[in-house]
Amino acid sequence: MKEDTISTQLLRQIVQNGEFHKKLSFYLQNQISIKSLLLRLLEKIPSEFILGINIFDSFGKIIESSGSIIGQYSTIITFGQKNQFKVEYSISRKENKQINILLIGFSKSGKSSIIHRLNYNSFLGTKLHNIGISTSQFYFLGKTLKITEVGGNMDLITYYLNKEVNNNFDIIFFVLDYSFIYKESLYERIFAILKKIEEEYKLKITFILTKNDVKITSKNFERITKKIEDISFSQKNLITYSSLTNNNFQLLKKHIKAL
Repeated sequence: MKEDTISTQLLRQIVQNGEFHKKLSFYLQNQISIKSLLLRLLEKIPSEFILGINIFDSFGKIIESSGSIIGQYSTIITFGQKNQFKVEYSISRKENKQINILLIGFSKSGKSSIIHRLNYNSFLGTKLHNIGISTSQFYFLGKTLKITEVGGNMDLITYYLNKEVNNNFDIIFFVLDYSFIYKESLYERIFAILKKIEEEYKLKITFILTKNDVKITSKNFERITKKIEDISFSQKNLITYSSLTNNNFQLLKKHIKAL
């Protein structure tokens, strides 16, 4: 994505235009949702491009958002002396490609934080406990990502892997929190099922070891990686990552872009 593209110049003109400032100020002061304003901006962007916008208040809290904010450009919009708003925006060319991702992992491993980071390029900041199955769909680096997240219950994970995978997905992301390893036999059971799926459906599998910002000994990391090696997966895609600090996010982006 180059900043000097025609569409990016158009977007910059829209965001920095005085009329946009007036409208944004009106929407904010009257506590009206900015969503409709963002949709009007979307209409001005050529259909072959994707637009993403986040609007933050002076405390850094997202007020409104639309689309995926990756590779962003930004501008500061100020109203008076007290109200300052930051607008981050990105634009990229669409591809006619959808990536279907199955996201699994035990509770509190960081699955929802990964989705939030991919979609909004920000840290979730709250604890979510997904007990069922949810689907998210958004643009990312020109592709459409459709992510099916399975809650962290062992019975639900094994049921879904055994009964629902088939050929419905392009890749499986298995998220492991290596700052807190417990019941290693559960990991071994999941590894065995994933190995069977890989052989039967030729499905790609990526292991994402989260919370690598936590100060722990390297023993947990070594134990997990050794187990993955012992299973002998044909594709050993292994990414250590932290949604909080954004460590290795570029590696995760590069990996998804190559799918």
